[in-house]
Amino acid sequence: MATWIFQGNPRTFDVDGYLRAAPVIVWLVRQRHFAARIATGDRVFIWRSQGEGKDPAGIVAAGYVLEPPRVQPSDAAGAPFWRTPRTRDEELRTPIRIERHATNPKEIVRREWLVSDPVLAGLRILKMASETNYQVSPEHARRIEALWRNTGRDWNEAESVAGLWAYAQTYGGEVSRLPGTPVAEVALRIGRAVTGVYNKVMNFRHIDPRDVRTGFSGAGETDRNVWAAFFDAASKTLDVPRLNAEYARLWRPNGGSAPLEDDAPPVDLGDGEETEKGARSSASVHRARGQGREVDPAVRRAVEARAMTLAEEYYRERGFNVENTATTEPFDFRCTCGELEVRVEVKGTQSAGETIELTSGEVENARGTGWRTDLFVVRWIEVTRVDGMPVASGGTLRVVQGWKPADEHLTPIRFQYAVPPLGPAT
Repeated sequence: MATWIFQGNPRTFDVDGYLRAAPVIVWLVRQRHFAARIATGDRVFIWRSQGEGKDPAGIVAAGYVLEPPRVQPSDAAGAPFWRTPRTRDEELRTPIRIERHATNPKEIVRREWLVSDPVLAGLRILKMASETNYQVSPEHARRIEALWRNTGRDWNEAESVAGLWAYAQTYGGEVSRLPGTPVAEVALRIGRAVTGVYNKVMNFRHIDPRDVRTGFSGAGETDRNVWAAFFDAASKTLDVPRLNAEYARLWRPNGGSAPLEDDAPPVDLGDGEETEKGARSSASVHRARGQGREVDPAVRRAVEARAMTLAEEYYRERGFNVENTATTEPFDFRCTCGELEVRVEVKGTQSAGETIELTSGEVENARGTGWRTDLFVVRWIEVTRVDGMPVASGGTLRVVQGWKPADEHLTPIRFQYAVPPLGPAT
């Protein structure tokens, strides 16, 4: 599947009004050489260029192509939002199911961030801003997806640990945002804008009693909890070796220096009181790394149910019809949106979820064609007891879209052996 940026100009068309009014939009395809490449299920990011007001330019929505482009009139839902007279109506267009659009400026992936981004600075839309349709490379698509997923969302504990690591690496000196610096590394690893990581470093400078420079006073409770977990107030020292180890465990599981590319950065889905309190303390993240096998069947069922609930909510919120197939098929949900079929494999665990257990049927389905398979992993699920019964809550989400497990990532842990029949007695 390909990834695209489709641009709208607020001077001629009310992009935001259209996105609020219609879950399915119809967009012009003016770069006609792309018509044969745009296919059902392709990922599309909607870019709003700079208008006459103060609204920033950048990515304001995301969705999926419902059918290939064809010559057709503009849809009735979009007609009221044109701000300039239309001279032609029958034009090449494609329908897009919008899964989410930015409802406030904090959720917009801003153009100004991308101009200096270590990965996205080469985007064509930043250099040739007059076009409507842009194809995005896989590398650019992964980075955009991470920024879109995390922009406007509060920082979770693992991200705050990464921000503190960048602060420790730059402590006492100037903080650079250039590629290759600690700030840029953290931004790529956790799927945040470089500017956001820089601001987080400045938040920790404000907290640090050793630094007389002011910093930024925007630190939240999660940041303060992380700081307290690594800073000894009595000796006024930051435990840098332990911080380095925790950062490596959370964000460098393979020991490499390149950002992870096969799935999304963690997204906290803790609910209710847990979210408001900043979830776990930093010390509590030292738990098992693999999925493992829960001995207590009641706990196992509670964890699985929690993961299934979050997965169903996730896809329904993105406009999919969701069918539970866990008892009839080798995957857990069949999600459909127009002609797009997504088969979802759901895994829930109380651990870090760095490895999961798969059946042969699950692997075979993920490698099939004619549909997209997503791996939906919910890790760090919390289990408490209420009247003696386990209750699962919280969890951190990783979604791998278009998941196709490769042989080198699979490790056999069990074999089935056919016992030979008994021979004649000797």
